Amino acid sequence: MSNEHGLKFVPADEYASRIRQLDYILLLYPADSYKLTASGAVMEAIKWGKPIIAIRNDYFEGLFQKYGDFGYLVNNESEAVNLILSMLSGREKRNFDFAAIRKQSSPEAISFQMKNVIEDIKNELKDEENIAK
Repeated sequence: MSNEHGLKFVPADEYASRIRQLDYILLLYPADSYKLTASGAVMEAIKWGKPIIAIRNDYFEGLFQKYGDFGYLVNNESEAVNLILSMLSGREKRNFDFAAIRKQSSPEAISFQMKNVIEDIKNELKDEENIAK
């Protein structure tokens, strides 16, 4: 399957089959990446219950703080290699609660959080109006 630029896309069933075969998703973005952008790869990892191995940055740290660990954050590629070697030797194995993370990051949960934020803003504006009077 190709688009108008000649790029080929993997059919959804093949994509799903390939993702199911993974043990981890490796995200070695530069540490200054994703300051103002979300990562679809991270959402896919959560969706499919695949832990990530990623270079630590504010975005990933924020996600881990909000939802709990769903993989490993390392400081550089060398630490990623050492972690993977440790995993291969059986010294490192953790389980992650992807069901809870999916529930917390569901559209319904996000909608509820946004509703609360909007209500807080409305209340703050009302308070400011009352102070100004």
